[in-house]
Amino acid sequence: MTQSAASLHFSSAAAGLVPAAAPGGAVGRRRFDHLVTEVSLAIDANVPRYAMWLALHDVGFDPDALSAEQATAFCSGPLRRFLSEHGFWLSPQAQVRVRRAVERYDPGVVTPEEHFARF
Repeated sequence: MTQSAASLHFSSAAAGLVPAAAPGGAVGRRRFDHLVTEVSLAIDANVPRYAMWLALHDVGFDPDALSAEQATAFCSGPLRRFLSEHGFWLSPQAQVRVRRAVERYDPGVVTPEEHFARF
């Protein structure tokens, strides 16, 4: 890493920013992690991550490269079917809240939870 690249990296990290694109789809993976967290909070239980991973693949999405549009589309339709298959129920109001939270999520900015998890 050159000195200018290193200073850019550390200044971005100090500002609480995460690189917008990284090899291996880090942004998409962060979006998938956020989706799992939001759904788990909405149903007050842990969502089976691997099963959700497979459900996203079944509808043609790659969880490692999940876009905001794909995450929102999953929340709008297949999410309720996925949850019912696993014995969970999500009210229509909670589904709208999850969809909005997923729409508003910016994987380029560290969340307060991620910030405090570093300690």
